[in-house]
Amino acid sequence: SLRYQRRERASFHDNLEMFIQMGYVILFSAAYPLAAVWAFLNNIVEIRGDAFKLVNGLQRPFIKRVEDIGFWQDAFEVLSVISIVVNCSLIGIRGQVGRWFPSFNTGQQILFVIFMEHVFLSIKFIIDRAIPDVPGWVQLASAKERYKRNRALKGLEKLMQTARLKGQVQRKVEAVRTRLVERREGKEKREERGDQEREEEVQSVSSSETRHDVEVSNSGSRYKIE
Repeated sequence: SLRYQRRERASFHDNLEMFIQMGYVILFSAAYPLAAVWAFLNNIVEIRGDAFKLVNGLQRPFIKRVEDIGFWQDAFEVLSVISIVVNCSLIGIRGQVGRWFPSFNTGQQILFVIFMEHVFLSIKFIIDRAIPDVPGWVQLASAKERYKRNRALKGLEKLMQTARLKGQVQRKVEAVRTRLVERREGKEKREERGDQEREEEVQSVSSSETRHDVEVSNSGSRYKIE
């Protein structure tokens, strides 16, 4: 959106301003050492001015979480390496090596400048490797958070598995209960059907005996009349 592009443009200009100021300070510090002092004073005034604008005149900026400063990190790294080369070259050009070591000729002075440049580059890379980008306490806190998160996820998975197994057991129990109920109902129906059949047999037997008794009584009455 347009608002997002404006925020990105403002962030780019802020970083570019800091990059240019750092370039002036570290590239020409051998020629004018007081540049760092003026840059420090300028940053203090700018920080207080930006704070006044954010508190009284402008809307508070939206927070955007990022991992690092992006390509600006590489730009500052390259600038630091170039600054070492430029400052060592300025020391050699201004003749300070000759004043430090009057017995050196031109070739020895050039070799000393190159040696000094390599020493400072080595110190720069050693410091870069020795100081981690993420502090140890932050790494420890992140590791604890990851451990707690993984433990919570494992506990949730176990609960889901337990719930799933419980659901399967409940379904099996319901199926067994349904089969038992069906068997019981079938047995009761068979017993009822058997009772009905026995009653029908008893009724048929009693009706046949009744007919036989009637026939016998009728035949006896017939013999008496004759």
